[in-house]
Amino acid sequence: MILMKIKKFYDTCALIADIDNLIENKFNFDLFISTITLNELEELKRKEKDLSNLQQIRKTIRALEQKVFNYEIWIFKNYFG
Repeated sequence: MILMKIKKFYDTCALIADIDNLIENKFNFDLFISTITLNELEELKRKEKDLSNLQQIRKTIRALEQKVFNYEIWIFKNYFG
């Protein structure tokens, strides 16, 4: 039997929404995010007015910077912005 590890791509909203579970390492899969997601997180950090959303965004950025969980970054060019 061949076991394949699951690979999941997270966009910005999914990453922010699931950050607590990712930090707690509840998942057993390879995580991928894009350079667009990184740019969107920085943009949201500057523009977000709601304090609870801002805290979640900052927590996400901090977890990525501190490499709390393993992830790979895929490089994409944003053709729409």
